[in-house]
Amino acid sequence: MTKNSKDILIALVCLALSVFFLVVIVPAQIPLPRFSGGGTTPRAIPRVCCGLILAMSLLMLARAYSGDRNCFGIFIREMGQALRQNHLRRMLPVILVYGLSVLYYLGYSTVGFIPATLAIFPCYAYLLGCRRVFAILATDVVLTFVVYYFFAIFMKCYLPGWAPF
Repeated sequence: MTKNSKDILIALVCLALSVFFLVVIVPAQIPLPRFSGGGTTPRAIPRVCCGLILAMSLLMLARAYSGDRNCFGIFIREMGQALRQNHLRRMLPVILVYGLSVLYYLGYSTVGFIPATLAIFPCYAYLLGCRRVFAILATDVVLTFVVYYFFAIFMKCYLPGWAPF
């Protein structure tokens, strides 16, 4: 089996799976709400993911049929040069912001809004260049409780304050 035939086989399997999930699995597993106001439905994100897999498998199929395994090589070469020229150091704050966002999501869902916000937002402020510790902590505490009580009093939407409560 040649490299192109392996790519074709993988692309066809991914294509078939994405179509199967898009047509059969998503409608069967995620029912539509009875009264939809025309907005997005719970099926939106799975459909977008299946659509992206479908598009990527079509690109892989096109690359395999063209026979040019390096048709996306310009992009890959540019990324390689960027990494070799130590541009990864410039990307480190962006990577840290994404990592902090994931930690905030995990903290929000496990320990609650208040402790997660009190722990993560000073890290964001430090990453953005604020070095005055008192200003960071004071702003963090004030904004955390203002946002929490704004949601609780004005919007009547209670955020999970502390996990045990």
